[in-house]
Amino acid sequence: MAKRNNSIMRVKYFGVCFYACIIFIIGCTDNTKEDKIPQKKISNPYVMSFWGKNIKFMLEENPLGGYDTMKFDEFGNIVELQSDFIKAEFDKKHFMIRHRIGGDLSENNLISYEINDNILIQKWVRIMTYEWDYSPEDVNQLKTFYSVFVFDMENQLTREVNLKDEFIIKYDYENKVLIKTDKYNLRTETPLETSKYFYGKGEIERIEEYYYGDHHGIPDLIHYFNNGRLDSTQHLSPQGKVDRTKGYKYIYYN
Repeated sequence: MAKRNNSIMRVKYFGVCFYACIIFIIGCTDNTKEDKIPQKKISNPYVMSFWGKNIKFMLEENPLGGYDTMKFDEFGNIVELQSDFIKAEFDKKHFMIRHRIGGDLSENNLISYEINDNILIQKWVRIMTYEWDYSPEDVNQLKTFYSVFVFDMENQLTREVNLKDEFIIKYDYENKVLIKTDKYNLRTETPLETSKYFYGKGEIERIEEYYYGDHHGIPDLIHYFNNGRLDSTQHLSPQGKVDRTKGYKYIYYN
């Protein structure tokens, strides 16, 4: 019992210290350094695989028949997800500046960025209307939350901390190439998800995704890429066997 209590106290102490540090960093953020933000990337190889390919729509096979649609802007950013009722907007450097989700989790947010040395602060502010077009009085500064991105001296992303959904993602590299991400519960440090990245000839070839049950990774998805473009996805059973495979079709900008 004493060992368990010590573990709980350690987690609580970690949480208090972490939040105190984040509040201090946000308070000290220098708005005059915004020109340095484009030097940093906060995306992953899955998202980046669509950049610069002139894709307008990706049609994803639906197990019930037909296709779900993913829409892209001219830079390759995902701006609409039909099945999840998500709409987003990005700037020219692939930084998200608007995000709206429908359904039971309906939210509409403005997103801005500030920087403090090797720490990038992503600020989400609630728009109190579901409509994409809004008025200044619809913006509620009292409903604000943050994500924090920590970079090393070479501008490689090493940590992502989401203070709203309370998770942390750790990024692991080999020869400056991302090979694995691990997602944890921020308060309990319990592992949640793992993604592993595999490359060939400098391009992403495969991404393996795992979720956690009973403290060990359970196979979930494998994404396969052809010439750096998403080609198919395998859905796996907990034993690692393929339950089904879905393919994709693409429509391009003229």
